[in-house]
Amino acid sequence: MSKTVQTDVTPIETLFKLCDGTYRNEDVNIVVRYFINITKAIILKTNNLNWLTGEWREFEGEVEDVALDYIAHLFARDDGGVFIELKSYFDPIRDIPDSDLNSALERLIYSTVHQESIRVFGDRDPVGRIFYRSLRYILAKHPDWEKFKLPDGSQRIAVSGRENRPATELSIMKEFKITNFHSVGLTETLERGLITLLEKEKRSVPVKQLLNQIRLQLSDGTINTSVPGETGLEITMLYHLETTLREVNQSILEKYEKDNKLLANERAAFSRAVKKILEDFRVNQNGTSYYEYLSNELPSLKDSENYRTHYRKQFEYVAKVAKKTFSASVKSDFKLE
Repeated sequence: MSKTVQTDVTPIETLFKLCDGTYRNEDVNIVVRYFINITKAIILKTNNLNWLTGEWREFEGEVEDVALDYIAHLFARDDGGVFIELKSYFDPIRDIPDSDLNSALERLIYSTVHQESIRVFGDRDPVGRIFYRSLRYILAKHPDWEKFKLPDGSQRIAVSGRENRPATELSIMKEFKITNFHSVGLTETLERGLITLLEKEKRSVPVKQLLNQIRLQLSDGTINTSVPGETGLEITMLYHLETTLREVNQSILEKYEKDNKLLANERAAFSRAVKKILEDFRVNQNGTSYYEYLSNELPSLKDSENYRTHYRKQFEYVAKVAKKTFSASVKSDFKLE
């Protein structure tokens, strides 16, 4: 019995075998290896990600193991063996030139590395995660403040254009003391202290000293850092969630109601259901079906057939726009520096 001679194919061509479910085991290995190599290159050449391989000594995995962990979820399969994540991303663009496909692949992997690095950063240094994201949120609210780097590599916060003397360690301890974490969150504590030192006392604030002061308070176990809504991350995520809902209401749902495509109570149910979808989406939970999301908020919706006939097209469009808008805003706001 003669063997079939397989002609050389590119990794991109092999990738589409995974999308179509027409692959062999060696095809999977080829694509996984191709993805790993791209991921490794991104990690090693991106200054933002140096900490993955050096700064945190307890992170003992080789860069290849890190790369594989990061991209593993992209190789999820459905019951028929089709690689559904890859199919969803590449099917709509399979007819573009190979050079553009390779660029799209690099963008996908870079986005994946970026999102996973945020997750790992939070797992490894929860206090640093809360601090830096709170600080980023505050600086966005005060465009006349800036975080800048000194020649020795240290960073300070100051009013733009001012060269103020740094605040003393004693004043930092005084102004950034978290006295009641249940009523005053970290973000508010940081903002109040910065207003006092930057605006009233006309000082600059060394970032490292500020972080050390916050770390002492949040790491000693006397302050509960898991109070819902009190971390800078939670505040920022809720801000983006509410902003997304407002945008979707103004750009889509208002028009639906005005054009008599939705009644007032249906529009309100759409909004509540989309909010629940985003709440699940931000904590990486699949939640439930679109029908169940909407029926939970719209008592008159009794069966899935009624949903498919009257609501599905509009509701799922709104939900997908909301998730895309929310995701883009969060990625932009949480971009690691």
